[in-house]
Amino acid sequence: MPATIRIGTSGWSYPDWVGPFYPRTLTDRGRWLSHYATILEAVEVNSTYYRLPSATTVTRWSALGRAHPDFRLSLKVPQRVTHEFLLRGDIDGSVASFEEFYGAVARPLLRTRMLAALLLQLPPGQRWEGEQPRLLARLLDRLPRKVPCVIEPRHPSWYHHGRLRPNAAALLQDSSVSCAWVDGPHLPAACPRTGPLTYLRLHGRNDDVWDHPGAGATPPRGGTSLPADPRGRVNRYDYRYTATELRPWVQEVANQQHGDAGVLVFFNNHPGAQSAINAMQFRRMLSGEPD
Repeated sequence: MPATIRIGTSGWSYPDWVGPFYPRTLTDRGRWLSHYATILEAVEVNSTYYRLPSATTVTRWSALGRAHPDFRLSLKVPQRVTHEFLLRGDIDGSVASFEEFYGAVARPLLRTRMLAALLLQLPPGQRWEGEQPRLLARLLDRLPRKVPCVIEPRHPSWYHHGRLRPNAAALLQDSSVSCAWVDGPHLPAACPRTGPLTYLRLHGRNDDVWDHPGAGATPPRGGTSLPADPRGRVNRYDYRYTATELRPWVQEVANQQHGDAGVLVFFNNHPGAQSAINAMQFRRMLSGEPD
């Protein structure tokens, strides 16, 4: 059976998508995700990284699954798990925070078959050295096996000569955890296969501003986070991929179609709905339609 490939974006609730992606008449934020689900097959939920959603919100997401049975959500694991407790070496706190999130949000969505994956985005300063690999191994050992889990390392020390370090790959393989494929200025475009799920995240290629102070922040309405940026970019994710840049990734994803574990592709270059536009372009290219 060929793998199911779902393509989407990181987040969907952006006011500047009204016009480029959402109809101008669709001003009700509460209806944006329903509209999104008629066009794209999956979405990566960013908000769960910052706070647990209400039970009402989780119920609404589950109801969306009944209306769109092929649609899926990927959830970012709360920052308390990875950026607070794990970095401090408090594995009990990390596990407890994860279990709270899993019980309140992930498990209900898993029951309705809406949940595609859980993404653990590691802190950008978390190196592959010292006690960190051992601490991470203890956390991974406690992750559930009922849902695919994905790790996104964000420090170059995880890689050597453009490939994931063998001991890092072995740790993830032993835990059946997939390593995210990443397109962005901060990591090599490696394609490590450590778990059953192929998970690609495309952040854009604004190399010159990726490490700019505050460059990752979404600007306030009417403002910018990159003062006097010569290209007029609002933040480091303000980037539009070209067909030439996407073509190698389209081929990599197409190569995964022989498996049955599934493929998720998420664009994170959200300003001006560029992520949604690139996601639709990626799907057309994958199906062999003209660029």
